[in-house]
Amino acid sequence: MRKIIPVMIVTLVALASCSEEPGGGLAQPDGAIVFGTPAMSVETRSTFKDAIEASESFGVIGYCLAYTVGTTTVNYNSGAGNWLTKREYCPPSVFNRQRVTVESDGPCSYENIKYWYANGKGLDGEDVASVTNADNYRYTFFAYYPYDGAYEVEIPGTMKNEKGDDILVGGSPVNVGAPRLTFTMPQTGTSLAAVLDHSATPDAMLAALYDRRKSEGNLQFTFRHVLTGLGFVVNNYSTRHLLVNKVELRGTFYKRLIIDATTSTVTYESPSASPGDVYTGTYVVYDGGAGEVLDLTNDDPENVSVVSSQNPIGGEHVMLISGVQNQSLGPVANDENGYEPLEVVIHYKFWDNGDAEPSDWTVKAFTRPATFTFRSGTRYVARLDFVGDAFTIDFIQANGDIWQDGEADDGDETNDDVVFE
Repeated sequence: MRKIIPVMIVTLVALASCSEEPGGGLAQPDGAIVFGTPAMSVETRSTFKDAIEASESFGVIGYCLAYTVGTTTVNYNSGAGNWLTKREYCPPSVFNRQRVTVESDGPCSYENIKYWYANGKGLDGEDVASVTNADNYRYTFFAYYPYDGAYEVEIPGTMKNEKGDDILVGGSPVNVGAPRLTFTMPQTGTSLAAVLDHSATPDAMLAALYDRRKSEGNLQFTFRHVLTGLGFVVNNYSTRHLLVNKVELRGTFYKRLIIDATTSTVTYESPSASPGDVYTGTYVVYDGGAGEVLDLTNDDPENVSVVSSQNPIGGEHVMLISGVQNQSLGPVANDENGYEPLEVVIHYKFWDNGDAEPSDWTVKAFTRPATFTFRSGTRYVARLDFVGDAFTIDFIQANGDIWQDGEADDGDETNDDVVFE
């Protein structure tokens, strides 16, 4: 399992505000829950987000009070308990899949403003005599981006009676506990002929805040990236001519990833390889067509220096779901499941000085080295190197570019776990 204990943001106010400063923002109703402007764990570059932009939305699920065990009666004395002791009995009563939108002038907004519990007062500001010791209440929040389309959000826990049966209200179970989020890629290809649009993939992110108190002020989520980024660069270390016409990534890829927050640490479940949970096709990373062939020929063969493409070529990384425990970016392909192996494909011409340019493009496909493991929240480069008269491919971490905190990749399998403090 891949661990990800995210950090999370607060709420907002009467079309509430997301202030840049912890105690700032527009004037808010007294006691309202206010969201600070979302942050990113590490600044990102290229096509990846370094901010959730104006008019974009993220979702929030918030908890505070638990039910009395075996009932659906709210236990107002549970507010001061920490998340690990009460999570199995907490409904998402503070926020349940609440949309929060970043506004162009800085503040965020959301409907149906919620308030911190106060002595004698509830979440909507109503009188609730049972609320006491409210300043010591602890709240836990989970957030996900984007709000629309990418995630299915479930609250899978249910309240049980003394016999262990679900307690039903209006014929339905009473849902409690942390969320379970299923992220789904938008691609739908079923064969290598399907051209996949990597720009359609959202930069999926998560965040969480545990055991926050009202006295800590506005909440600010620090979002963490869920996906793996893969870019490509072509290097010519030789004295030969090199033209590149196309670079592609093709195969059968994982389509769904489950992030389970129902236990004490949030885990990424190993992606499913069942037919409905994969897609097949080709990402065209670079296409020179007829008029923009990439020429990586050394202009001075007597003074050899590397000639490189843009890094990454095309200026973009492809965002993908990574497997765990030495899995790749897609399931193992075999004759029984009919899946396609993951391959990097390059179309090129490579010839000696003084020789005629080849009339046809050479097309070669390379698979990932079996010992190389991708992990979430990290960007990689597939480096296609022409050295002498040979051609090699190597996968490396992109300039040490880990999107979020985690140990350096030293080949230890345990580094497949990404842990956030």
